[in-house]
Amino acid sequence: MDAQDGPSRRIYPLDELMPIARQLVTDHHDVICSAGPSKDFSGVGVMLWSDPATDHEELTAALGEEVGVPVVFERYVERG
Repeated sequence: MDAQDGPSRRIYPLDELMPIARQLVTDHHDVICSAGPSKDFSGVGVMLWSDPATDHEELTAALGEEVGVPVVFERYVERG
């Protein structure tokens, strides 16, 4: 990999990501409806409630700082 390919992603073990994902949902259930390991295990993927409306880029950046692993927006989900 050369410098223009960008930084390599860290791969986290599942047993490290799952407790983080559960804690995110517990702590932020008002905006996060679901969380789990991202598809490539480079962080935690989150699905957000569409109501209340949130800026997903700002929120995922703040959540990533809170938990110490990347948090990636996956999609909005309607409450139902």
